[in-house]
Amino acid sequence: MGRLTQRNGDGYSLNHDACPMRGRCSDSTDCVEVLLARLAAYEETGYTPEDVETAKEALTFFRRDNAALGTELKNVEKELKQ
Repeated sequence: MGRLTQRNGDGYSLNHDACPMRGRCSDSTDCVEVLLARLAAYEETGYTPEDVETAKEALTFFRRDNAALGTELKNVEKELKQ
């Protein structure tokens, strides 16, 4: 799922390339409907932007630690084969 917004020099604007209505918009209300549906789905999760950032940070650490563990396991396997 692509971002429906993009940052520009003045703040944010619509990212029309990621809009599911791309090429089928009749007017700006189509874009608003898509944005409202996405916002409502996000709000239904109950997560705050801070919760999302915390989860992203945790996932980053998990991936890093998982990669390090995989390297360690490969080293142990090599030692056991010798």
